Amino acid sequence: MKKEKISIFLFTLLTCFSLSLLDIIPSYSFISLVLFVVLFGFYEKELNKFKKRKALFIISIFFSMIFPIGKILYDNYNDNLFLLFSLKNIFKIILCIIGLTPLFNCTFNYLLTLLCKVNIKKSNKINLKYWFIFSLIIFLGWIPYFLINYPGIVPSDVIDQLNQFLGFRMLNDHHPVFHTMYVGTLYKIFSFGGSNFAIACSVVVQMLILSLIFGYSIYYLNNRGLNKFWTIIILIFYITPIFGMNSV
Repeated sequence: MKKEKISIFLFTLLTCFSLSLLDIIPSYSFISLVLFVVLFGFYEKELNKFKKRKALFIISIFFSMIFPIGKILYDNYNDNLFLLFSLKNIFKIILCIIGLTPLFNCTFNYLLTLLCKVNIKKSNKINLKYWFIFSLIIFLGWIPYFLINYPGIVPSDVIDQLNQFLGFRMLNDHHPVFHTMYVGTLYKIFSFGGSNFAIACSVVVQMLILSLIFGYSIYYLNNRGLNKFWTIIILIFYITPIFGMNSV
């Protein structure tokens, strides 16, 4: 029993360290501590199913490999002398594979077990329950990106749109006018709590809308007979950084 606890502790520690290396979670913070506790409890229940489904295990290794490689390439895309497979980068990739494989594998197994209990019958009527379940999974998967980048990522384009909406610049169609009005209206509605609060609320609304759109797409495919295995792959795809970061 003690050996199992030690193994779970080490796997949890490696997972958190890998997430920190990828800048998904901060190295030293309350969020990291909470995540460690949650992961430890999750691994206690799910780690015994490790390698239970070989296909998911292989996919977990693949995901664990592309995350650090993608991060390294992104951080060095302007460096002409950059070497992907330097000793330092190889060590980082291997460490992330070891740390992230159990996370992906346990998550995939858990989701597949849940989805196997879901029986969506083909119908022209929308089943709100399953639509919202898929949307909620995606929304919760984006929460870490929101917390790390609180109140949200505000690029120069959005600042330009806010200036147009607030009358500091002339309204133009360099950005879609409808989107400018959408961004400005949300900012105005929630501005009673200050700029950061307004941005955070606007981002949460955007996250809700996007998760509902993606959740419906998965529900629609399930309603047309999509295999549960591929449902998990699509769910994880929507939670990857490219969607998570853009959602905030």
